[in-house]
Amino acid sequence: MISGKILAIGDIHGQYENLLSLWGKLQRRYPPDFPQEDLHIVFLGDYVDRGPKSKDVIEFLCKLKASRPTHTHFLAGNHDFALAAFIGILPPGSPTTGYSAQRSEQIGDSIEDDTMHLQGRRYAHHLSVYDNYTTFESYGVNPESPERRDLLRAAIPQSHQDFLQSLLWVVEHEIYVFVHAGLAKFKRPPWSQWSIPQQLDILRRRDVSSGRPGPLCERFFPDVALEGLEDKIQVVGHVPCGFVPEIGRHIIRMDTSGGFGDNPISAILLPGNEVTASHEKR
Repeated sequence: MISGKILAIGDIHGQYENLLSLWGKLQRRYPPDFPQEDLHIVFLGDYVDRGPKSKDVIEFLCKLKASRPTHTHFLAGNHDFALAAFIGILPPGSPTTGYSAQRSEQIGDSIEDDTMHLQGRRYAHHLSVYDNYTTFESYGVNPESPERRDLLRAAIPQSHQDFLQSLLWVVEHEIYVFVHAGLAKFKRPPWSQWSIPQQLDILRRRDVSSGRPGPLCERFFPDVALEGLEDKIQVVGHVPCGFVPEIGRHIIRMDTSGGFGDNPISAILLPGNEVTASHEKR
């Protein structure tokens, strides 16, 4: 549980130049010495895919984490989770068998087996869904290679792998709850069977045996009070919300980029709802 002021930053998706632009604007808006020592920064996930420089984005975030480890928090997005599953670096203690039973997925080549999580298999065979060609290319790997899993795993520096493996699934604040996609009364099993408190427990533990993690992947999150969180506001990314953050009564949506370079990456200072964008919509 964190407290005090928080700066939440929306989806980045390999748009390194836009990230640098946003960071520069934050430094000019909140002098001196941004980020201040007592300011918590929460990145809402989806650092890779779509944009051309996933490797540079991860390197920037790794250096930021090293410089202020207690006050900078990084959530896993569905793209980051799928990449970690694909190269076999899910959180320590994760189950390693039985994933093939989670959902019927076509097994097309030797890059996968029963030990690969469903989202890793999707990452392997649905390149256009994830728009992950650019992530392979940013690490110097041919995304069409039959050996792309081993090649990518070898190309990603250990510091980047450690970063991806360490990503949180939820950050909790006295007023806010930060999740990549959101908490909800889900319609699809297995998440449909779990209450909001049970979902939070799974997120805290980063329990990958729960299958496709709904709070990282689903897309329907209405602006309603949730069981046990009636007095809290969700802050989420994942679903594009237009070119400015969407500030509701119970949820704040922060994905203004959708991973496309013409669209801005946004940050919001909380409490107060002060929004900063990397640039105007081009």
